[in-house]
Order: sequence, then C-alpha cells, then structure tokens
Amino acid sequence: MASLFKNALEQVGQSQKIDDDIIDRFNHRFTVIILVTFTAFVSAKQFIGDPISCWAPSHFSASQIAYTNSICWLKGTYYLDVYSHLIPHRTQNSEFRIAYYQYIPYILLIMALFFYLPHIVWRNISRRIGFDLRSIIQNVKQVLNTNMNQVALQIHIALVYNSSKYVVGDNKTRRRLFDILQSTRGHRCHLTLLYIFVKTLYMVNCLFQFYFLSAILSFPFHTFGIEWLSTIFRKVHSRVNTEPNESKWFPRVVMCDFMVRHLGSNQHWMAIQCNLPINLFNEIIFLILWAWYILLSSLTCVSLIFCLCLMYSNIGCTFIHKYLHMNSPKSSKEQCDNFIGNYLKWDGILVLRLIAHNTNDIIMANLVGALFKMYLDSNEKQNDQVRLNEHYERVDVSSD
Repeated sequence: MASLFKNALEQVGQSQKIDDDIIDRFNHRFTVIILVTFTAFVSAKQFIGDPISCWAPSHFSASQIAYTNSICWLKGTYYLDVYSHLIPHRTQNSEFRIAYYQYIPYILLIMALFFYLPHIVWRNISRRIGFDLRSIIQNVKQVLNTNMNQVALQIHIALVYNSSKYVVGDNKTRRRLFDILQSTRGHRCHLTLLYIFVKTLYMVNCLFQFYFLSAILSFPFHTFGIEWLSTIFRKVHSRVNTEPNESKWFPRVVMCDFMVRHLGSNQHWMAIQCNLPINLFNEIIFLILWAWYILLSSLTCVSLIFCLCLMYSNIGCTFIHKYLHMNSPKSSKEQCDNFIGNYLKWDGILVLRLIAHNTNDIIMANLVGALFKMYLDSNEKQNDQVRLNEHYERVDVSSD
C-alpha cells in the first residue's frame, strides 16, 4: 500500500508536466495529493494502531475483549447522546447509526479518482485533436536549449493538422455536430470546446463531492463546517458544562449492539460502550476537506465563467496584441487581426494563453513573434501560389 501511495503522489506531483492552468491543477493535482495523504494517514491508524476500544464486562477474557472490539468495528456503532439515560432498543437505534469509518480510506481514494478523471479526459482527447500541450510547454520552458522557431513550428503543425482534419473528415455526423457547435462564431474550436467541457466536469465534480459525502456520511455535508463552527461558538460562550468532545456526526464515544450465541437456543444481546479515537482525526480531515471544497468550488466556478467570457468577447485577444507589440511593433493592425482571427482562432488563442499561464512575458513575446513571422511567410507563399496559378490561367487563355 505504501508503494501505491508513493506512485500516486509521483504521478500527480510532477511539476514539470503541465498542460493546464492553476485552477485545474488545484483540482487534479493538489486535491489528489491531499486526499492520498489523508488516505495514508487513516490507513496507518486503522491497520497499525487500535481504531476502536470497547468497555467489555469484567468477566470477559482477553479473546472475548478482542472479539468485542472486532465485531463492533466491523458491524458498526450508533451515537447515543451523553445526557440520555436510556439505551434504545436495537431496532430503534438506526437514526444515528455510524457505519462509514471502516471505509474512510476507500472513500478518500474514490474521491481522489473523481478529481483526477477530468484531467485524463483533457490529456488524452487534446492529444487526439493534435495538441500535445504538455510537450509544447516543456519545450517552451527549455527555451535556452531549444530554438523558439521549433516550438512555433510545433504549434503551427498542430493548427494546420487540426484544420485539415476538419476539412477532409468524411464523417458527416461528426462534421454536422462540429458545425452546430461552432455556428455562433464560425471559428474552429475543437480544443476550446474540450477545455470548457473539462472545466465543467471539474465544476460538476466539486458539487458532486458534497452530494457523495452527504450520502456516505448520512448527514448534510454542505452544512457540516457551519454547524461545527456554531457548535464551537456555543461551547465557548456557554456557561453550561458540556462534553468538549461531543459530536453527533463524528462521535468518539458510541454504543454497539451484538449477539452472543450459546448452546441451544440461548441468545444474549450485549450493549457495549466503545471509544472511537479515529473519529477525532476523521472529523478534522473532513472539516479540512469541507473548507477546501468550498474554496475550490468557488475558484472553479469563477474560472469557468472567466473562460466563457473570454470566448465570447474580444478580451481574450488583448494579451496577444500586447506580445505582438513587444516583438513586432511595426506590424499593422490588419495583419494582427488576420493573424488572430484567421490563423490562431480560438484553439490557437487557448494554447498561447495556457503557455502564458506557465511562462513569462519574455518567452511569450518571442514565441508569438516566431508564430507571427511563420504566419506571414505562410501567407506570402500562399499569395505567390495564387499569383502563379493566375499567371498559368492567363497563359492558357491566351494560347487558346
């Protein structure tokens, strides 16, 4: 298990493998590291320490005490208010039954998997579209050892490949779907639509985590932090002597009912009081996760709205104009507009924006300048070819 945690941390913690923005990395990298770390901590407490300790009758032998601890850990317990003088019947104690603590490590791993799945979608499909963003950003960061023209050529090939693949595609259903999706602006935006879709997956996953934990823990997790803070506030300002560790959702003192069979038809039900010290850590862990999920959901929502605003406004192009002015101040406004609107389009703008998120202005100015020069050269070659074709047409007409 230790090697599994180590491999997981190595996969998500490699700072050089970057192909998205900081909010995406908060979701699929930092959150996964947090969840895997909590999983390792809880697993060590469960499998190495004593997660439960029950107060068995005095006549129980050592083996019977061990059995009591084991059966109460596996069977589950229920919460009983500290001021309650009556133990409810075993058929009436289901309101505050606690049966999640055995599965906390697996729950945390499932949550980590959900946070990592959108990144798998982004990574694999973006490469199939033609943009190996991780390789591009790595090459840009190694600009001292790599010619910037080679990086620009890599982006240029991806843009050309993406355009030509759309033009020559023989799947009419897929082409019609792309036409519908892009009818608002007329731009080819396969990578951009994928990016918005992945952002939406991150947002949906953040909201789903609250529902998932509410179903697993059997209480409304979205209000857990608020209720915890209000409880602490009441304890601080209350003059009544209450139990300092009392918690309805993560109780440390619980009750356990189990049956002891004897020969014949003798069956004895036992009601045992147990101590769950592991719930002290579980409460802190889920309190941290609640606060982090609230912050992460807000950041992801803002990031998604910001991306949509950039798509449907001209604000997203201003940073390219800035870099063009830094590297090619003599370029005309018409050339810049054609470079952005006819050459880069939405996918190219997104690629440059992601690179800008992970580099600096000097590198970006050189890269945009190299791309702009490549665009002018390509445009000039196309104009020469058009003039050459027109010349041949005039020759053919005159010969006839």
